[in-house]
Amino acid sequence: MRLLVSLAWQDLRASGRRLWIFCACLVLGVSLVTAGGGLYRQIADALASDAKLLFGGDVEVEARMPVPADVLAWMEARGTVSRMVELRTMLRQADGRAQLIDLQSADARYPLYGT
Repeated sequence: MRLLVSLAWQDLRASGRRLWIFCACLVLGVSLVTAGGGLYRQIADALASDAKLLFGGDVEVEARMPVPADVLAWMEARGTVSRMVELRTMLRQADGRAQLIDLQSADARYPLYGT
């Protein structure tokens, strides 16, 4: 056992600088992972607390086709519903140039929360 400790000590003294670099990199890596996790939690909490204002309501439902009347009636029976239509289309300017745009149209109740 004494021989093993002696050999380990000699090896540590001979390559001590590399060991310190390795330890510094290890500490830096663990610190960055911890800080990243903390930042993620703060952003997620901030988004969750302001979800109503960001979405304009409690729940957002997206559909590629018009929502059936019975489904819309079911939603309206449980709360206030605001409808919004979004589509991509081409906009032609006065000089003839075309540009791809996202066109959005909302009813008078949008947004349900916020301004």
